[in-house]
Amino acid sequence: MSRHWFDALLVQGFVFGKRIRISEDNDNYSARFREAQQCRKTSAEQPVLLNELDELRQESYESSRIYKERLKLFHDKTITRKTFEPNQKVLLYSSRLHMFPGKLRSRWTDPFIVKVVYPYGAVEIENPENGKSFKVNGQRLKPFLEHFDRHESSEDLVDPLYQDTPSK
Repeated sequence: MSRHWFDALLVQGFVFGKRIRISEDNDNYSARFREAQQCRKTSAEQPVLLNELDELRQESYESSRIYKERLKLFHDKTITRKTFEPNQKVLLYSSRLHMFPGKLRSRWTDPFIVKVVYPYGAVEIENPENGKSFKVNGQRLKPFLEHFDRHESSEDLVDPLYQDTPSK
């Protein structure tokens, strides 16, 4: 009969589910005892290592969550909010598939007139040429600058004159 409960496992070469090396001298109880003690130590350290791995995993999830939040805030700051009002002229972005788009051809089509602004970004616009109205996403619109003339706003630049300031 075996002296301890782990002797039967040592004969097969398994302790705590791990294969161990059985000493050459099977009758040497102290060698088997030392091997079993070593297996117990490693099995006792295993939960600690698993806890450390779990903590590392939790830290990585937390840092990735913080990174995603910061990136979202940065992205949201760059979005320009557009507000439209009834009877305002706007340009509509043409998102059709252009097989042969010209480089200088604009994708913004004729000025339309805003009829109704719905909540959550929907806008109803009217084509002034034929009077048809339809709803579009507000992100496809941009304000039309009606009275913009490049030549009106040009000014001749002159060199600034610097005057000496009186010293105290």
